[in-house]
Amino acid sequence: MRTATKSPHEVDVPVPRGEFYDVQVPDTLDLADRADRALNALVGMLDPQLNYEIWFHSFLGTNPPYMYHDTTGLPTNNPKFAESFPYMRVMTGSQFGLREEEGMMRMMVDLIAEDGLYYAPSREERPWHEGVGHVYRTPDGDIVRVREDFANVYGNARMMLAMLAWYQRDRNPAWLATVEKMARGLERIAIHEDDYAYYPDSGIGEAFSYPKSGWRNRDEPATERMGAEGSTLMYHGGEIRALARLYALTGDEEHLVLARRLKNFVMKPKFWGEGQDHMGAERAHWSGHPPGRISTLRGLL
Repeated sequence: MRTATKSPHEVDVPVPRGEFYDVQVPDTLDLADRADRALNALVGMLDPQLNYEIWFHSFLGTNPPYMYHDTTGLPTNNPKFAESFPYMRVMTGSQFGLREEEGMMRMMVDLIAEDGLYYAPSREERPWHEGVGHVYRTPDGDIVRVREDFANVYGNARMMLAMLAWYQRDRNPAWLATVEKMARGLERIAIHEDDYAYYPDSGIGEAFSYPKSGWRNRDEPATERMGAEGSTLMYHGGEIRALARLYALTGDEEHLVLARRLKNFVMKPKFWGEGQDHMGAERAHWSGHPPGRISTLRGLL
């Protein structure tokens, strides 16, 4: 049986342990069966020709069906897959796709730079990396096409949550050390004002991404509508949740300092009042992508 290795940079997925047995159960919703199907989908969405970067879009209603990559796949959604795998294996005990899961996580951990941030790399084999967000307008009004690595702040939070899930599975302390390094990276690039902190939108890569060369635009987001999710808050809630989860597992209150400052930012009345995306605040109606709000509420909880 394989065991967890000493460093996350030498990723190894433990074979699920336990026993299988037959049992007669009521003919109701079988969550383990649903998890098994989810595991099949997670593995099937990984591209082995590209170090297991996910296929971001899948179109099954065409003849033939097809999938393609997108700017937002690797920086923000690959970490969601990495977090989901351990949960699906706990629910099913399945060994399906262990090699693919390991290859994906090995690739992702290797993208964490010395500054503690998880970067989507600008490489020739990833032409979708640039995306529409890589058109940058200078203060003089000139349009510049930018090509560089970027770290999405929300995606970094999801990468932290993924590694915390892996830590809960194999108890390898190296995962915690890497997550704490990422927490320091997010602290370093946050913009601190008074009692709050926030991340600006550089206009490069996925919304609210930090270019490896540093922020180009440090203005505080003024409205709730900014961001690919139709939400400024979407890109701050994940960090609050990751930092709170890290505190829950380590007891180190230092991790709550940035979480509290981000909480103060997302709780600003200007993000929640009438006249933003909220179509009747008293009824909690809003427009936009629901996960953009739910992600923030989950962090606050």
